[in-house]
Amino acid sequence: MPISEVFCEDNMAGMARYPDGYFHLAIVDPPYGAADAINPVSSAGVYAAKRGNYKEFKNQAPPPEYFAELKRVSKYQIIWGGNFFPEVTGGVIVWNKNGTAFGEAEVAICTTHKSVKIFEYTWN
Repeated sequence: MPISEVFCEDNMAGMARYPDGYFHLAIVDPPYGAADAINPVSSAGVYAAKRGNYKEFKNQAPPPEYFAELKRVSKYQIIWGGNFFPEVTGGVIVWNKNGTAFGEAEVAICTTHKSVKIFEYTWN
């Protein structure tokens, strides 16, 4: 298998093709299903070209079966928006966004550690 491949398909169908523990690390950013996860009104202007059209965005969190399948096919996971998913546990990665239209920061749950890691990155 190549180092990296991109698929445009339902995640559940894609993960079903792989055996248990196939991936060492899965990095995912699923929809959060929370009203305060994004602010499409304030984000639509400056970031629309970079982030897409929010009118087409369906903010519906994946079902618990998604997380079970993700844990089945990968040894470790980094799950952005993990603070919105009670079934996800582990250490925390905090992305300090310095107050962009997408909020002050974003949280990922990381199963490779139990502590809190912070990094800072903003784009122009």
